Amino acid sequence: MKIIIDARTVFAKARRGTGKNLVDLYAQIEQKRPNWDIEFCYSKGFDSYGSDLNFKRIKLSPMLDVGNRFKLWQDYFFPLRGKLKGANILHCPAQTSPKLIGSPTIVTIHDIIPLRMDDGMPEAEKQLLENNIKHSLNKAKAIITVSQYSKNDILDYFGQQYEDKIKVVHWAPEGKLLSPPTQETQNKVLQEYKLLNGQDFVQNGQPPPFFFSLGAASPRKNTEKLLKAFAAFCEINKEWKLLLGGIQEGAKAKFAQQIEALGLSDRVSLNGFLPEAHMPQLYFACDAFIFPSLYEGFGLPVIDAFASNSPLILSNVTSLPEVAGDAAMFFDPESIESMASSFVEVAASETLRQSMIEAGHKRLEQFSWNNTANQVIEIFEQVSQ
Repeated sequence: MKIIIDARTVFAKARRGTGKNLVDLYAQIEQKRPNWDIEFCYSKGFDSYGSDLNFKRIKLSPMLDVGNRFKLWQDYFFPLRGKLKGANILHCPAQTSPKLIGSPTIVTIHDIIPLRMDDGMPEAEKQLLENNIKHSLNKAKAIITVSQYSKNDILDYFGQQYEDKIKVVHWAPEGKLLSPPTQETQNKVLQEYKLLNGQDFVQNGQPPPFFFSLGAASPRKNTEKLLKAFAAFCEINKEWKLLLGGIQEGAKAKFAQQIEALGLSDRVSLNGFLPEAHMPQLYFACDAFIFPSLYEGFGLPVIDAFASNSPLILSNVTSLPEVAGDAAMFFDPESIESMASSFVEVAASETLRQSMIEAGHKRLEQFSWNNTANQVIEIFEQVSQ
């Protein structure tokens, strides 16, 4: 079988969820189907961002980089390559599909968040996204989505007639999080971080007990309420700190001002996008991970926390309860009081945190790249018949 993948999310300066997942997924698929001919296509000039890839048989194929002008790469060049190469499957893993569909196409639609709430996307782009998703639903041979919640959301928005076409395939944790780093490595990474007041995060050679969280400028990520809830927690607890990452440079000043106004400059480490090499150390080193999002299609940080021994404090909305099951401490993300109470409860009991870690390990048994790859392979084989 010949499979051609739009792998631009893999060959990206900051490889995020979709790109990381493609690497883990196709590493499994090439082992399970050694006779398949698999090709990752990406734009010329981005080769260096794939220097860490160690596939055994997957071909890495740069194609002419035309930028985003008229979406020529996605809409015409990529599907044309599939047609010329006789692809059995064209896999579009990042929400949208080509205007020209000449080969059997499978599209992964992770969620429809921008269509459901204000996530910072301009109205014109929202309309393009809506049109493209509808095009994919009508023209693709199958749609993969990442949770039952996302499937129900898509059907509710676009119509129940797509029920049979949409297949739910849960993702799995990032492979790099499955091997615990040493305590020495964790401490070395933590020594690179500072509190907002300039003090070192690690003092006297030991990190403080701390929460770890990933925020963003988008209101959906709920960072403002997280900080207000942490301030309420700090009125009771004088020891724990918060290491917050993922904040875009343009939003850091706003959040820094909020942290200072809340009197948290000596309790919060405010950071931009975190180095990829630091993520395993931070997940494993923290005493609990907080994910206060208002809306997720899956919520990869949930299973990343489970994989890295992090007790998980989590919003009780959208896909998150489906993914976390009974292995997290849930709160109402609209309620500062609910959020702060969960922080207090988790921080107060090491026994509780250990039981949450054990529950996370058990829950994680349902999320593996082996299972995910088997499901995706089944979909590919059904479509190619």
